[in-house]
Amino acid sequence: DLNEPPAVFKMQLWTLTGVSPDKQTILGLRGGKLKDDSEWATAKPKPGMSIMLMGTPDEASLAPPPASLPKVRDDLDAAINDSMNYEPPPMNPPGLVNLGNTCYMNATVQCLNAVPELRQALTQYKGSTAAGNPAEKLTAGLRDLVSRLGGKGTVSSVNPQSFLFILRQVNPQFAERNQQGMFMQQDAEECWGEVLSRLATSLKIPRTTGANAEALENAIDSAFALTIKSTDACEDKDSNESVTRSEQVRTLKCHISSTVNHLSQGISEGLEEQIEKHSDALDRSALWKRSSRIDRLPPYLIVQFVRFFWK
Repeated sequence: DLNEPPAVFKMQLWTLTGVSPDKQTILGLRGGKLKDDSEWATAKPKPGMSIMLMGTPDEASLAPPPASLPKVRDDLDAAINDSMNYEPPPMNPPGLVNLGNTCYMNATVQCLNAVPELRQALTQYKGSTAAGNPAEKLTAGLRDLVSRLGGKGTVSSVNPQSFLFILRQVNPQFAERNQQGMFMQQDAEECWGEVLSRLATSLKIPRTTGANAEALENAIDSAFALTIKSTDACEDKDSNESVTRSEQVRTLKCHISSTVNHLSQGISEGLEEQIEKHSDALDRSALWKRSSRIDRLPPYLIVQFVRFFWK
């Protein structure tokens, strides 16, 4: 309420965040740091603008810790036979053993394993890991690994060696080694994209929409594909060209720049960009503005954090 002084605004922030007014640093407004006696006319806040509050909450304002915590035996005490006094750690879901810089693959597998529809489609898949087709081989390998992850019992982790072998056989870039002969770390988003491309070729499920119920669609696009409508508008003053198209993508990009603080901001930045391409009207390259809008969302939305700037 701009009819109230900034001191009242700071008290409201204290209620919301636990940061007392004397510890608040509020940035992003005109005139620098907002003070208790500042004038809103000088600070000039605008509707919808973002400002930043920096400060440490007071301990007294934070939620108190739980009165009692379950006792879990420390690994260092494993030699002591006192298991009756402690709760065992949760065993579900099991983890995947890191076989040396393979966390990128393990993360991809665990994300896929979290989607019930994919697990069901893999269960029904009849392909073989001995197949000559790379997509069939990888899909069968993932089916076997996901089956082990879902097995009942007390296993705390699963060794993914067989699937890793197939992944490197089908996608040799994941078998790169460094100068010391060790397998190199790889990008999880790249692994995700490669695995999804293979699965989309071989993993089919009955179509859930449309007139032809007997037709099959790939399980990957059924779960992850979103439809984007993009309009390219030439920004040259001598051209009014505009091109609109629709495409399917499996990942929504969140661009992280120096001004992005929230997911929605990063996604919005990713939907607006400038590109350079040929103009038929000008018969040369020109700058175009590409504006994209989400036309259809999938059941499971995959967002990639694109770290152009790291804060």
